[in-house]
Order: sequence, then structure tokens, then C-alpha cells
Amino acid sequence: MLGASNFILAPEVRKKVKMKIYLKSNMLTRHLILSVCSAVICLLSFVDSFNLESRLPIVKYGEADSYFGYSVATHVQVDTNGPDERTRWVN
Repeated sequence: MLGASNFILAPEVRKKVKMKIYLKSNMLTRHLILSVCSAVICLLSFVDSFNLESRLPIVKYGEADSYFGYSVATHVQVDTNGPDERTRWVN
């Protein structure tokens, strides 16, 4: 199979060929960017959020360099009204 590099082209023809290749690759790049942006916008429309309990917040404080998030997640809170007296955040 012979490629374009095997032919001897006039400088103006070579310039046109390079310009066509550049424009085609530029269009593909623009198409890819537009497709990715469209996909991100579509996916963001399906994202839902939630609010934490704001009426009765439970405020926890931790020491520096500790596993504070893990200790909050494994915290056991006594709830006498629930079906089980001990309620865990992580089961």
C-alpha cells in the first residue's frame, strides 16, 4: 500500500494535504471534547443530593492525626425507642 509520503508532491499541493489532515484531526478533537462535555452534563442531571439532619445535629470532635471519620462511623449510639437498643452507623 502506497502512502502519501511515497509520492513527490508540489509544495502547494503538499500544503493543502497537510491542511486537510490538520483540519480533520482538529474536527475530531472538537467532536471528542463536545461529546465528553455533553456526557458530563447529562450525567450531572441525574445526580441527586441529600441534607443531613439539621434539626438535631450530633456534633463530634476529634484529635489531630486520628482516624476521626472511622471513629464516627463505628460510633454506637444508644436509642431506647428503636427495635434494637444499640444503633451503629456501619453494620
